[in-house]
Amino acid sequence: MIVTINDLHILSHGDKIYTYYIGRSHRMNQPFNSQSSLGNNNNEKQIIKAFVMTDSEVAGNIAYKTDIVDGVQMYEGLPIDMFHKIMELEIMKDKYTVEYTYSKEGESNYSDVVSRIGKGEYDIGIGVFNRNLEREQQVNFSAPFILDPNAIFHIETSSIVTLFHLMIKSIGHIILVLILLGIVSGLLIYFGNPGRMARLKIKTNRKFFLYSIIAGMSAMFGEMGLVADHATRSIKGLIIFFITMLTAFIFVLIAQARMTSALVDEKIGSKITKDNMPIQKLLGLKGYIPTNSIQEYGGRIEYVEDGTIDDIVTKYIETPDKYAGIALSYADGFKYLDKYPQLFVSLGFGVETGGYPINESKTNILEDVNNGIVFLENEGTLQNTCHFYYGDRENNPICSLR
Repeated sequence: MIVTINDLHILSHGDKIYTYYIGRSHRMNQPFNSQSSLGNNNNEKQIIKAFVMTDSEVAGNIAYKTDIVDGVQMYEGLPIDMFHKIMELEIMKDKYTVEYTYSKEGESNYSDVVSRIGKGEYDIGIGVFNRNLEREQQVNFSAPFILDPNAIFHIETSSIVTLFHLMIKSIGHIILVLILLGIVSGLLIYFGNPGRMARLKIKTNRKFFLYSIIAGMSAMFGEMGLVADHATRSIKGLIIFFITMLTAFIFVLIAQARMTSALVDEKIGSKITKDNMPIQKLLGLKGYIPTNSIQEYGGRIEYVEDGTIDDIVTKYIETPDKYAGIALSYADGFKYLDKYPQLFVSLGFGVETGGYPINESKTNILEDVNNGIVFLENEGTLQNTCHFYYGDRENNPICSLR
């Protein structure tokens, strides 16, 4: 097949550019016609061997079992639902018949499936397959039907160590100022209001000096009692009392405001960014694209080989203090947000495109599938189907293809 620049559709996202082929006769909202793609024009239908990624639990990014209709097990999930809608288009029904092979439930070795498609065991993979250079050397990829953000899933944590670290980071310098002001206030009380010594019945200057320093520092950290009690009834005593109390009040408010702001901004355990990557390691699957992408952003990864996504999620939930979180794609981790209410998700580590891997020799299937995706996108079916599985959540780019 000879492809010219006019036949190419280019999707640019961030620093990545993806190109895929769309037939000349299918532009914008034009419906399919019988000459829209290459392939057999006779009455014999071409068989498409499709390998479907499945799971035992309800998830948008993978096929899961629903009802049995006329003895046939039915599946739902965004990738298979979209593929069914493509195959239900008139031109597709007339040209193809599909033979489905289903993976073991929970299968997560997408790279192995891509390799098998590349070798010709199957024609197409049905799932959210991310593309990278290694995979593109084995198979063609369809136009994307989903944008899949790389994400870190993690549990909210409010441990003493975390809170102490946040306190030092946000108000450490204010604490130092409060200590110095406390000492200054204590000296003011000692030298400026010596009458307190008699009212407190303290007999030595040393003990009164220590009392004054303690009173001044206590005031700076919110305990005003030692300053207020036993103040002498004089102009000098009143001035010292007023200055100490006002200074303490202002700086305590500043410290509380800074600490509150830090807690909100950091959202302890519910917000990780590329600028504040955790020191602890993240769990990730070996050869998994989101894991590699998050590592490129500075994440420290402990790789798990021959495991599944369920395996690493379970491992993290059981030992949350050992790891900072899990490196997953948003689509793969979405279902766990409802299953584990304590789980949070942080985005901002790049976005992968999700499409169907197709054997390189099946160029007619590639073209027709691309045409189908673009047609369903232009008429709004793609976005509506995506929102059905993932909701229309704010700041979530997963269904933002236009």
